[in-house]
Amino acid sequence: MDWDDVYRTVELDRIPWHTNNPPKALVESVRTVRKGLALDVCCGAGTNALFLAKNGFEVRGVDISRRAIAIARSRADKENLKIEFFVGDVLDLKEKDRYDFIFDRGCFHHIQNEDKPKFVRRIYRLLSTGGRYQLMAFSDRNHFDKSLTKEDIKNYFGKYFEIGQIKETVHNEPDGAKVYMYNTVMKKRRL
Repeated sequence: MDWDDVYRTVELDRIPWHTNNPPKALVESVRTVRKGLALDVCCGAGTNALFLAKNGFEVRGVDISRRAIAIARSRADKENLKIEFFVGDVLDLKEKDRYDFIFDRGCFHHIQNEDKPKFVRRIYRLLSTGGRYQLMAFSDRNHFDKSLTKEDIKNYFGKYFEIGQIKETVHNEPDGAKVYMYNTVMKKRRL
């Protein structure tokens, strides 16, 4: 998929995964995770990064789409929020800082299966001791090629993270379609 093309040719409010409000699962988890440095992976137009910044986090957002990052920066500027947005591939991040919280709504399920273990290790390395990673990914109820089962999540992440309860949430797309997502907050293990 050409992510830049989507953000160039489709109105933001018509992009299936976009929303102007953070998911309820993120709103709930922000109440319990340690405030500090946060990373929004595959941040798109920045909705969740903006929410995190408004709730006491120092925030960075990364996306592979230059156009999405430009939109996210513009939205942050309009709200006078200091967020560092940058273009990058999450598999190749060379960050030296360690994050207290990493939020992932819809990134992991788009990673190729052969690269998923690399992604998990990268997230693990980017987190500070005791850091939290929140995953929101396609549930197998959707029957998409990229859907995950609860067992998939446990198998990919279990070595590196204490996995919290895996709950199913619903994302309503602009056309009214429902997309089922698994949501879980994980704590970095000491290895």
